[in-house]
Amino acid sequence: MKHLSTLSTNAPSEVMTRTARPVPVVVMSVCDAFLTDVQCAAERAGLGEVRRIDIHDCDEISVIGKSIVVLDPDVLDDPVSGASDLLDRPSNRVVLFGKGSGLIINRHAIRRVVDRDMGLDVLAMALRSVVADADKVDKACIPKLSARERQALHLYGRGFTLKEIAQRLGISDKSVETYKGRACRKLGLNGRAEVLSYIEPFLTPAAM
Repeated sequence: MKHLSTLSTNAPSEVMTRTARPVPVVVMSVCDAFLTDVQCAAERAGLGEVRRIDIHDCDEISVIGKSIVVLDPDVLDDPVSGASDLLDRPSNRVVLFGKGSGLIINRHAIRRVVDRDMGLDVLAMALRSVVADADKVDKACIPKLSARERQALHLYGRGFTLKEIAQRLGISDKSVETYKGRACRKLGLNGRAEVLSYIEPFLTPAAM
């Protein structure tokens, strides 16, 4: 998951290019101004239809498919366990548009976090980058990783430190670095944000 507070809107031209496919966008917010902002950003990003659904509507959430969800954190009752059908399903693609605490941004489906005061150009860039992430991942082309490599990479991408991963897996810090480094080399990844945006939703950790 990438937080875009450090990104410039002067992105390379290939990032700013409109996507060729009209990916639909789902908005989860009770605020009409929020919906309008997302509609404007989605248009700038060259995405498809924008529609609003209720975060508590499990039937609608179950058929989101390949839509990108733009979530207003204010509609979450519980950032840790609320909206589990949406936020704990790795195949979902969610952009958090607002002030997100660490409790929310570590949920499996969160791909980007954009503060509302950063503007619609940054939100549009985030939407495009989520589409680009999905386009570049071909599940069949992901090299085979060992169970430890998958575990280490998954936890690293979710924001855990090497020491925390070592404690969680019951191995040494050095072993974690070895497994994580080996997995990154196999996948051609550099940096935590790139790890998360590349592996989700295709890399599921082995049982921990």
